Amino acid sequence: MKSINDAMSECVNFKQMRHLALLVALAALLFLPCPARAYSYYETERVFLGSASGRCSLELWHHSGGYWQVDSEAGKLIKVRDRMIEQAGIVGYLNATQSAKWSIPLPANVREAIKQGRKVTAETEKNAGLYVGSQCSISGSGTVDVYAIPRFHIATSATLNSFVPGISVTIPLVSSGYGRNIYAIYGLLCFGEPGLGYFSNAQPSRVAEPYIHPSHIANRLGWLKSGSTINIRGQAVSSTGHTVGVLTLAAGGAVGLHFDFPITVNFFEEVQRLVTVEEPEDDGWNQQAPEEWSNEGQVTADGEIGDPAPTEEGQEPAPPGNNGSGDAGNSGPGDAGNGGSGGTEDERPGSQGQTEDPPPAFDPGDHLIHRAF
Repeated sequence: MKSINDAMSECVNFKQMRHLALLVALAALLFLPCPARAYSYYETERVFLGSASGRCSLELWHHSGGYWQVDSEAGKLIKVRDRMIEQAGIVGYLNATQSAKWSIPLPANVREAIKQGRKVTAETEKNAGLYVGSQCSISGSGTVDVYAIPRFHIATSATLNSFVPGISVTIPLVSSGYGRNIYAIYGLLCFGEPGLGYFSNAQPSRVAEPYIHPSHIANRLGWLKSGSTINIRGQAVSSTGHTVGVLTLAAGGAVGLHFDFPITVNFFEEVQRLVTVEEPEDDGWNQQAPEEWSNEGQVTADGEIGDPAPTEEGQEPAPPGNNGSGDAGNSGPGDAGNGGSGGTEDERPGSQGQTEDPPPAFDPGDHLIHRAF
């Protein structure tokens, strides 16, 4: 039978061993590598869904009040005064003062994405100076509405007045590529039917039948010259017996300005994605400097210069103040006898075939950056 003292001693030893084991475990935890820290955030990614294109247009017709106005709902508030048209014929274009609105049908996959409740946005592609400040709005009727300030491109080489004298109003010509002029044609079988015009700003005299060229108009009364072929309702007919308007051309009537605006809208889905970033375990702050780093030439805390670099065995380090040219105790500028740039001419840089690196080329952009501050 164990005595009470032996039992007490074993109990104390057990407690000590347990405490020692706990200390060892804590010490091990202290030396375990810390797990990498991480943080997360959401970012928005735009996923391309598709495109929709439409050849939108506007037509302006002259009014007796001295202005041109769009005749459709797309831009019914747009008015252009006669004097503005005259100025546009000099610079080649004219910005409207009001926005136009065009509607383009949505692609099937875009309609499906909207139906599923996904977030879809739209934006117009860059244009060739056809409109300014475009904005898109997806409507609930299956279309995307495009709002923009149209730019009307006017021919600078001629006006209709250049071909038909006696018209009291300046009637501009729309150059091919941007649209065309529209003529209200009257005759035995047509009453105000639109006749499609053609004019090239680069080649003013070029005729492209069956389109109506300004040279086809005989006089300010609007009579067309006989013997030509014109386009009415998409059909080629003879110009004989047809007029532009009914005695209205002289005051600027019966001629419209048709402008084309090819528009492409791109659609994107905005998707929220969770991004997780892990920080590295070792940030590099506790790295030790390599032992081979030398303190040569560095000033220590007590102001002394560090030891010079080691030399080969049996070779004495060069005494301070001697750079290998001129006298030993003098390294300042001067001739060879005084220890300056010293030595013979062959010892100077560049005298033995070596050339100094040329100065870096002047960078105008760098200069401008410095001047910008």
